[in-house]
Amino acid sequence: MEKNISSHDATFKSAKTPAQAVQAVKSAGVDTPIILDFDETLFLRNSTSAYLDSVYPRPLGAAFIEAIKAIKPWRWFPQPLKEEATSRDWLLVVATTIVFPWTLLVWRSRAKKLAKTYYNRSLVRAALQTVERNPQAQVVIATLGFDWIVAPLVQYLPAALIQAPNFQMVACRFWQGASDRAKGKLAMVTESIGASAVAAAVAVTDAVKDAPLLAAVATPCLSIWPDALYTLPMADVYVPLFYSEKVKNPTTSHIVRRVLLGHWSFLVIAFSFLSPHPILNAVSLLLLTISYWCVYEIGYQENDLVGEKYESNPILSKTYARYKSRVNLTNTPAPWYAAIAIALPGLFLLDIGKSELPLFKAMALTSELGPTILFEGFLWLSLLIAVRLTFWVYNQFNEEARIWIYPILQIQTLFGFTLIAGTNIVGSMLLMSLVICRWLHYSIYRCGGDRWSFPINLSCLTFASCHQIEGSLSIPPRNSDLLRPRKRSQCILLSGLTQRCFRACNQILVADHLDIFWELTHQCQPFAHGYNPFERSHIQRIF
Repeated sequence: MEKNISSHDATFKSAKTPAQAVQAVKSAGVDTPIILDFDETLFLRNSTSAYLDSVYPRPLGAAFIEAIKAIKPWRWFPQPLKEEATSRDWLLVVATTIVFPWTLLVWRSRAKKLAKTYYNRSLVRAALQTVERNPQAQVVIATLGFDWIVAPLVQYLPAALIQAPNFQMVACRFWQGASDRAKGKLAMVTESIGASAVAAAVAVTDAVKDAPLLAAVATPCLSIWPDALYTLPMADVYVPLFYSEKVKNPTTSHIVRRVLLGHWSFLVIAFSFLSPHPILNAVSLLLLTISYWCVYEIGYQENDLVGEKYESNPILSKTYARYKSRVNLTNTPAPWYAAIAIALPGLFLLDIGKSELPLFKAMALTSELGPTILFEGFLWLSLLIAVRLTFWVYNQFNEEARIWIYPILQIQTLFGFTLIAGTNIVGSMLLMSLVICRWLHYSIYRCGGDRWSFPINLSCLTFASCHQIEGSLSIPPRNSDLLRPRKRSQCILLSGLTQRCFRACNQILVADHLDIFWELTHQCQPFAHGYNPFERSHIQRIF
């Protein structure tokens, strides 16, 4: 092969079937080195992923790995180490080894079973036959994996192969792993056996990124092995809110925008400011919010599965196909276990925060909270079950019918917390305003409008303000059960104003779909004094 051949052309011309790759190894000449890729070639899994999969306890390990991936600390490395493909895997295995040092022992105990299960038997037999025919044959296992991970697997290869005089393993080192990977496989192999040996070699790999090595050898074999498993580490471990963040809403930060800003912050306003210990109350609500979303996101995956199966044009994210087989929330109790485990400390802190006593004195009375926490835990679990059932019913109906079920989900999402925490009329008005605005937002989407043009937060503030003023005017005098005539008129006026705001947003943003909204509102009961702001005649007067 010509030395000036491009990497793209070399990759294209190097493509071989697995049978052709095995035959190339068997027919290697006396002076022909054999270079074998390890991951997904000689070992039909990724050794780095298998190592990270050995971290215990697994939930903590999964959370630690996902945290590193989210932070991406390699961005702060100097060039060329700041490239994700260069430093990510090295940083993951080094960090997990330092934080979970017993992983080395766990890995060695798993290595034998993994080796026996996932070794590429046809390729191992071909290399072994070559060594038996020519004991001086040079066999090199070349990998961008890591020596302390690969070595325990390699030792379970046939003894005749690994004890051959010219058998070598080229892998990345512990502390220098990132720089080794930055050099590339070709440079690492060349340093080990020399450029002339590389030029005469047979190389077998499944990785397109090994194009420079394939271009440099005499017999390149780029082969995809049908039995190879391409799996991510901790693929079977449940990570709370992973599906919501990475699958349902991969382009926006679901945790920040929907969970924290769109849910928890409103709960803090509605509940925490009334607590004797608002900060403690806010922390407890944060834990309970995460607990709630652990169960709520089961409905997200169920919604995607139903849409993929039954809808003609389902709205699925770009990452759905990638994670569909990895994440399975609907057939595992893991989300429920996580929800309960996260809720228990939240309920504990919530009950401490309800005490009027100073915090240190309230902490001393924790032994008396057992029955209360148990009862509130029952209420909380009942809420989670109700939410799960409601979301299941929601997913069984078509898009038009879901408009009616959606507000029930929102009422559960916001008012469900009143089962265990107290609020007042102001907080209730805020939460109800948010329910109405989210219902409008969702209805606009289902009716074909541009829901992102709807100012949901401003609308929520408007509705809450109108309801608050209306409520303050509705409070009767201390010595009278009847409203004064003037106050009653103001109350009716503000009630109508609030509903007119509701309808105005609807007509402005969904002008082509007003008939659907009249269908949605015509069943409302008449308001006080026979005034119904949803009547068509009243709506038309607004404009």
